[in-house]
Amino acid sequence: MKKISGIGPAYEKEINQKGFTTYKQISELTEADMEKLAEIDGITVDLIKSEDWVGQAKELLK
Repeated sequence: MKKISGIGPAYEKEINQKGFTTYKQISELTEADMEKLAEIDGITVDLIKSEDWVGQAKELLK
């Protein structure tokens, strides 16, 4: 996860605890998934979209 801009070690741990552990899962985030991740302090839907986590994850899967 740390290869995605905006995700460091602390966020990675919390994201994993929310059930998202693979780049494939991040590449397929829905709006509801983003809302779930936004429950993590410091993460917002706007951050996920502006950093393009979905696009970055798709690139990492290539």
